[in-house]
Amino acid sequence: MIRDEHEKEADNRQPAYERVNLNGGSHPLLKMQEDLADKLIQEKQERESRLPSEIINVFPEVVEMPDVCKGEALLEFEKKYYPVLKAQRIKLDATYDKVTQLQAAIEPTDFEIQDEIEQKPYAYFDYQYNDGYGVFPEQIADVINNIPEGFRVAKIVKAFRGSGAFVFMTDKTREELNEVARQNIMKSRNEVIDTAKKELANQLGTMKTLIGEYEGFKKSALQADIEQLTKISQKYAKAI
Repeated sequence: MIRDEHEKEADNRQPAYERVNLNGGSHPLLKMQEDLADKLIQEKQERESRLPSEIINVFPEVVEMPDVCKGEALLEFEKKYYPVLKAQRIKLDATYDKVTQLQAAIEPTDFEIQDEIEQKPYAYFDYQYNDGYGVFPEQIADVINNIPEGFRVAKIVKAFRGSGAFVFMTDKTREELNEVARQNIMKSRNEVIDTAKKELANQLGTMKTLIGEYEGFKKSALQADIEQLTKISQKYAKAI
């Protein structure tokens, strides 16, 4: 393609250095025209030498471009999981508080020990149950006067049935009874603590499962990242 008249003229004539000057010199204006024509021919030859001998077709790599970016994907998922995680955290904290409170109160007070003995005399004293009738009224004095050696009468309570009474007696001192009651209270409270710990373990397991599900989705959401669109491959520069 001829871009101007100078290039047209250059295409139709030989370079000045190939023509013989028979007059032994040339006019300055003619000399300038010859130099310009030589320069245009040289530039054209250089351009043609730089053109590739064959056409190279460059096909761009297919880059997956998600329709939803990372922020939008995470926001939608957090809307779903935030209330679930919050509710589970409340349950977990409540169960944990219950365990710690039970552990802190495992040691019974003196009042609790005395109340334990008063409320459950059948667990700490010997007595005649007799199908709920206990000792008949006419036999109570005889029982008291003939208690086994080393025993003492602790208390007398009306029987469940009839007009008789339960005569509670023991061979233990007050301190020994208190210690037995203390151990029984602590055993019962430890059982409650163990049950609470199992519940805490269940709540903790549920919390970990929910967190695992959330973290798994978070990794997937990170793939829908705008950074994929901002990274430019070197292939584009190489094709230029």
